[in-house]
Amino acid sequence: MEPALQDFARHWRFARGMTYEFIEGVSEKNWLFTPHSASSPLAEQFRHMAQVAGVYNSGLRNGALNWSLKKDSYDGPLDKAMIVASLRDHDADLDALLGEVYSSDLRDRKIDLHDNRVGVVEFTYVILHHEAVHQGQWAMYAKLGGWELPPRWRFSWGH
Repeated sequence: MEPALQDFARHWRFARGMTYEFIEGVSEKNWLFTPHSASSPLAEQFRHMAQVAGVYNSGLRNGALNWSLKKDSYDGPLDKAMIVASLRDHDADLDALLGEVYSSDLRDRKIDLHDNRVGVVEFTYVILHHEAVHQGQWAMYAKLGGWELPPRWRFSWGH
């Protein structure tokens, strides 16, 4: 695997690991917490992450983001275990796709990202950015909800 994709895979494991830690630490009481009626509850945010992961993997595989596949990626209930299982399945698929990138035409693939065409490495930036944006939202949810961030979040980011 080329170095840029190895770097992505390393950073992705760290970022997604933080997501898993956050999800696991959300109590049943806070599972549907939202700080404002215009914001999605946490459980819906996590379902969104599973749905988007499937769309991103499909985009990497097929060369275009197809948002109509969002619900095909996860259409289950707001159940913590089921959402985490879906995320783990999408992560395994992403790992397999990254392994294929170097040994196939995927390396030179361009992905239609809204009105732009980006290469695979640039597309991995989008994947990480999406995760990070939501993690910032969840940190704010925790702060406004009055509960502590998970240990790795406090250790890694100094909160």
